[in-house]
Amino acid sequence: LDKNIPKDEVLIGATVKLKDMDTDEELEYILVSELEADYNQNKISISSPVGGGLLGHKENEIVEIKIPAGVLKYKIIKISR
Repeated sequence: LDKNIPKDEVLIGATVKLKDMDTDEELEYILVSELEADYNQNKISISSPVGGGLLGHKENEIVEIKIPAGVLKYKIIKISR
C-alpha cells in the first residue's frame, strides 16, 4: 500500500460511498481503469462521466456530475481503499 496516496481524496483504486441527493439512495463504486471497469461489480472507469466527475473530491463534498440524461448530485460519504 502506498502511504503517499491521500486517503481522503477520490483517486483510482478508491472505493467511494455516495448518497444520491435527489433520491437519498446510497451507492458504492470502485474507481478503476477503463480495462477493469465492470458495472455489475460496481467498478466504474475513471474516464466515465461519473468516475471522472468524482476524481479529486473529498469526503462530505457534494459533487454535481453532468451526464447525457441530466445532472447527478452526489454527496461523498466515505472514501476507502
